[in-house]
Amino acid sequence: SAATVTTNSDATFTINGNSCTYPLALELSGGTDTLHSAAGVTVPVATMRSIVASSASSKANISPFSTLIYHALLKDKTNLTDAGVTTSNASSAITSQATSVINSFGFGVDANTDGSSNSSFNPIAYSLGNTNIATFVQASEALSETIRRTAKAAGGVSTTNIEAILKTLGQDLSDDTLDGNMKKA
Repeated sequence: SAATVTTNSDATFTINGNSCTYPLALELSGGTDTLHSAAGVTVPVATMRSIVASSASSKANISPFSTLIYHALLKDKTNLTDAGVTTSNASSAITSQATSVINSFGFGVDANTDGSSNSSFNPIAYSLGNTNIATFVQASEALSETIRRTAKAAGGVSTTNIEAILKTLGQDLSDDTLDGNMKKA
């Protein structure tokens, strides 16, 4: 079943998942691209997605990275269950796909602000703070700009085109290789 929550002013949110079946798929829609808005530029904002692996999960960051991970896990199916993502394998599946996404489109997201590397970085579950928030935001913006430029080259920067590109790239990475082929569920 679906539920709707509104984020706080700092983009945090709380959900009560006691009666839910995990893993949970999260969607974030609407909002404002604050980086572009500050420069007076309006760009379409695509729906971003993430996953809560289990009731023990306390974080589910939502970003272009989590959206690629979500689509890589979903493959050609319409929901996580049909794609074979269950409570027992969700955490490991997310970690595996996070590695694939970072290897293909990381833009330095796995680096700490001081330049040190964080090889265990998971864009969905990792705590963001003073040591990594700047690189996370910069890498997210680099990935977003890559997607926007691809959309422009493919016919226009629109929410529909941006979402289609995120879905296509995520599905392509479902086999851990950016090669134009996806792993069927």
